[in-house]
Amino acid sequence: MNKTNETPDPMVLETETRTVRIPVSDGNIFTFPDGVPAFEDYKQFVLYCNTDMQPFFFMKSIGISPEVSFVCLDPFLVCPDYQVRVGPSDLQALNLQRGEDAFIFSFVTVRDDPSEITANLQGPVILNMKNSQGRQIISEGTRHDVRFRVWDALMQSRETSDSAEDDLTATQCR
Repeated sequence: MNKTNETPDPMVLETETRTVRIPVSDGNIFTFPDGVPAFEDYKQFVLYCNTDMQPFFFMKSIGISPEVSFVCLDPFLVCPDYQVRVGPSDLQALNLQRGEDAFIFSFVTVRDDPSEITANLQGPVILNMKNSQGRQIISEGTRHDVRFRVWDALMQSRETSDSAEDDLTATQCR
């Protein structure tokens, strides 16, 4: 690990179209002490985004096998009434004292057909931004879908937004 007064060495990510350099330092490495379900041996990850891929971003493993990467999404973008209930054992494992210290996101399953892309809203990932600890949890007592259809939600949001703009325009024209 680099000393804090040194410039961190960037992590190099190869993509089909270009090379992306991600500066990796203590400030953007997140540790998952229990790993991620089905990837328990992977403990350290870095988050990064590609502006061409918004609203999606990525959580990439560092260390053992850096080719392991997850596509992620802010669930509040596609489900504005989304609620997460974190159980006491998860709060303790994360040492999470305040909700403001949490960054919540969902893993996404990508399909060839964009309309089939889903996000796991039942099992969000929570990062404690104060201590850089992460954990995927099961949101207790909620009825969120494990395969929430992202495309449908984005289209519905767009239609609602367009309708609101039409209403505003009609009001302004009166």
